[in-house]
Amino acid sequence: VKGEALFLLGASAFKQAKYPQAIERLTQSIAIEPAWTGVDEAYLILAEAYSKSGDDAQAKSTLEQLLSKFPNSPFKTQAQFRLGQLSASFQQFDAALIAYDAVLASGDEPDLIDYARYGKAWVLIQKEQFNPAIDLVIDVARTT
Repeated sequence: VKGEALFLLGASAFKQAKYPQAIERLTQSIAIEPAWTGVDEAYLILAEAYSKSGDDAQAKSTLEQLLSKFPNSPFKTQAQFRLGQLSASFQQFDAALIAYDAVLASGDEPDLIDYARYGKAWVLIQKEQFNPAIDLVIDVARTT
């Protein structure tokens, strides 16, 4: 129960853009009750709090922990998408492609599909794989 209470405090702090408080509370929540049913969501919000605080490396690490510890999480697709974005920002293009492909293969979050296609296209352009990138952009244009 204490972990859940800390989660609620952390989530509330996040919504109020009090990211250092959110990080502290969510980290405590995870440490105190690492197996309660909402801990995967705590990891997701914690990653975003790190990112909004300017610590994208820690955000990426937190998402990787979420995906490793909770491979069947309902937040898996959101975490994969964000991991794709962060990997691309660190110029870890192969990791970004893996993450974006996981989003595209899941079909879990229809709202993220076009964003994942766009992100993957951007990564392919960085890798100078222009024809597959163009195909993805055309797919995005057809669906919007």
